[in-house]
Amino acid sequence: MQRNQFRYWGQVLAPHRFAFCAAFGAMAGAGSYFGLPFEPAVWVGGVLTLVALGLVVLARTQVVMGAGIFMLFAAAGFVLGQWQVVRANPVDYAAAKKPHWVVGTVNEVFVKPDNPKRAVLRMSDVELYGLGVERVPQASIGVYTSQTKDINVGQGVAVQSVLMPPEPPKYEGQRDGRIWRYFDDARVAGYAMGSVEATEREPERSVAEGALAWVEGLRERINIQTKDMAGGAVTALLTGEERWVTPEVREAYRNTGLSHLLAISGMQLTLVGLGIFGITVWLLAWVPQLALRVNIRLVAALVAMAGVVFYTFLAGASISLVRATVMSLLVLLAVVTGRMSMGLRAWCISAILIVMFNPMMVMRAGFQLSAVAVLGLLLVVRAPQDGWRWGGKAGWWLRELVLATVVAGAMTAPVVVANFGQFNVVGIIGNMVAVPLMTVATYVGMLALVVWPVGLESWPLMLMNLVVQSVNDWAVWLEGVGMASVAVPKGLWWVLVPCAVAVVVSILLERWWWAVAAVCVMTGVGIGMAKMVPAAEILVWDGGKVALARDGEVYRPLWALDGREDVGYLARGAGVKVVSEGDVATTVDERFMPVTEHEYFAWAKRVNGVWQVQPVACGRPWHKLAEACWQ
Repeated sequence: MQRNQFRYWGQVLAPHRFAFCAAFGAMAGAGSYFGLPFEPAVWVGGVLTLVALGLVVLARTQVVMGAGIFMLFAAAGFVLGQWQVVRANPVDYAAAKKPHWVVGTVNEVFVKPDNPKRAVLRMSDVELYGLGVERVPQASIGVYTSQTKDINVGQGVAVQSVLMPPEPPKYEGQRDGRIWRYFDDARVAGYAMGSVEATEREPERSVAEGALAWVEGLRERINIQTKDMAGGAVTALLTGEERWVTPEVREAYRNTGLSHLLAISGMQLTLVGLGIFGITVWLLAWVPQLALRVNIRLVAALVAMAGVVFYTFLAGASISLVRATVMSLLVLLAVVTGRMSMGLRAWCISAILIVMFNPMMVMRAGFQLSAVAVLGLLLVVRAPQDGWRWGGKAGWWLRELVLATVVAGAMTAPVVVANFGQFNVVGIIGNMVAVPLMTVATYVGMLALVVWPVGLESWPLMLMNLVVQSVNDWAVWLEGVGMASVAVPKGLWWVLVPCAVAVVVSILLERWWWAVAAVCVMTGVGIGMAKMVPAAEILVWDGGKVALARDGEVYRPLWALDGREDVGYLARGAGVKVVSEGDVATTVDERFMPVTEHEYFAWAKRVNGVWQVQPVACGRPWHKLAEACWQ
């Protein structure tokens, strides 16, 4: 039987071996270019291309041909990354230190809850003047609340603003966001240095723009009505807006590996689409006259795809969300046509196209998580299901959901470690309970959206609130178990790859005890890697603005130049527990500052009496956006 299963998977994957080589090669090439600590010479990409062409031309075996295809597409990804950087036209943040006009259309006036006198103007279709870049999609400008009294959503405004340059990482493990601000599709942020003036910026709307404006209005109404439900998690699940999620809920989700449930991702969209597809097929099958005359699978697929697309626009249709939608639609298309082989090939093609049009996307954690999670879903759906009899269709659905959760959790574990330096010990167990509940909550939320126009959304929202609150309670309980999440070295992500492969292969071969053993081994390896990280005695963040001293299992603030709120924000991001009692000094204590030759440093820590200092990286073009790299 085992030999037959290996033969089956060989037949499934063999036709796509070259497609997989091309897809993984393109992603590896683009990732290698953007991941280098220095800027490579222009000729490097050309040399890689010539070597790859030589392999392809001289190939005499399929192994060599696969290696040649991998290298060829890797070289293409590398060259396209170089070309993307050459074509980039970044904002001149050095010039932006002086006030310049920022003109745009108001999407939201957000009053800060901790300081009602201050507000943020969130604008779209933004024009900049005298800063190198003429247009960016979005901007966030800090203003006084009194300046926004006569400003309405949808109105054009002009604000004389100072833009803030992106900052390097403030603590160990924080992702360097300067690369995202280097390209024109990034959001700019700043603060007003003058009045907020209304403009006549109200262009005529087409039918499509009117529809999008209606969806945006619905999104805002949903946000207002649901922002206090289940600690803000209901709003995050319905519209992707996470700003109302309470710190306690966010921290519990983060420490238990459930953070992806607060963000609308490719895995979530795929599960939602498959759920809508299954429910629609089941409902249509109750009408024999319709089922005999119409291809109900096609009808259900169209309904599911429409639901996924609507959900995407309702959640803001960001670049990362559109990418996740494309991935999920490919899975739906493959399921509907019954040609899962086409789904695997479409996954490869979509990865290659993403690298071709925007190589930098491979550096985004969202792309990496969506790619591996959707690939796991495709493999699970492709697995043979002839031997399953327990529970009928409901049992099959529950089995598939659990298996998809475990496979996606195992495949994303190395990605999470590589990007965030965190391993969730209870992540798989937590997701096995939380994902089915959140899927049910999402379906109920879709029902609420359907009946919203007739005013019947209260009951579905109440049920959704109960389900999401149960997930919140589950996350808080798991977090309280102890060691739910551990910090691990980001550079050791590759250690988890064999463990993840073992989990996935065991499940696809239906070797359940092997899968349990592989999960246990992966958990042990993650905990073992955490033990390799010695606890720091002193932590200094944000170039010296915040410092913490270890006190047992927690840290106490030594100083915080910008106040205690800055400590809490940074500690949550770094996964450090901080005692919050007492006053915090607002001046630097030189006794606890590192002695370093670097004029600027990102963060520092003292371990066993020895200081480790991370200077601000300035070796790549996007690094130079930070003020520390201007000289």
